[in-house]
Amino acid sequence: DSFKESISDFRANEIRSVVESYIDSDNIARFANTHTRAISRDGVVIHEYQASGQDCTDEQNYRAVVDSLFSVFVDDHLDLDDKIDQMLEVGKNYYQMDCALVGMVSGDEYQITNINGTVRSGVKEGDSTELKNTLSGVYIDSKASFALQHVSQSEFAGSIAHTRSLVESYMGATVFTGNGPYGTVSFASYTAQEKPFSNQHESFAMLVSNWIGFLLEYKEQAEFLQKQTEHYKSLFDNVPVMMFLCDKDGLMLSVSNRLCK
Repeated sequence: DSFKESISDFRANEIRSVVESYIDSDNIARFANTHTRAISRDGVVIHEYQASGQDCTDEQNYRAVVDSLFSVFVDDHLDLDDKIDQMLEVGKNYYQMDCALVGMVSGDEYQITNINGTVRSGVKEGDSTELKNTLSGVYIDSKASFALQHVSQSEFAGSIAHTRSLVESYMGATVFTGNGPYGTVSFASYTAQEKPFSNQHESFAMLVSNWIGFLLEYKEQAEFLQKQTEHYKSLFDNVPVMMFLCDKDGLMLSVSNRLCK
């Protein structure tokens, strides 16, 4: 019935391409890019229709999740931690995984800064471990995403990183700021993903890491400027000479403590 309705206003030899949504046998919403042509032998009467379609569920889901991620990224009502937490939530749901986290690297140490979801290993925000004992240590210097559908069937099976984390599927990417590698963002599940990770999955991990890196770099710059301002204010207030700062009209904006005395 929906197809009949969609072709009710076709003109002779017209071709249309639309994205159709439907529910499959597993009750999962799917999308298909369909191409329909109204065939006419005389250019007036439509004698038949030809239609073909291609599944585009992955592409549609990717567009939707990027839109959701961007909405969080530009939300001025959220502070940094809330933004990161909601971005992790968006990614966790997209991958259909159990947990997501951000970790910071300091020398040979890896510290968990943000967690979203269930972490069976008992790791909490603020906990630290040796970088070499984490999967993050494998790709910390890489600018590409890192994906494992079956950790237990990989070269990392039985490693400390595997036995401690208990994860079976893993997706991660390095978070870079202006100072270089800050740490990593990762998504993990305790059961294996049914399908291999797609190009969209890997691209999304990179997108999340890039946007988190931008937010963290902005925070680093703001903190640096704040410290610099406080440093110069301290020098100005405690300099052992009389100093003042004024505008072009001679209005005093700030004076040193020595001048006040």
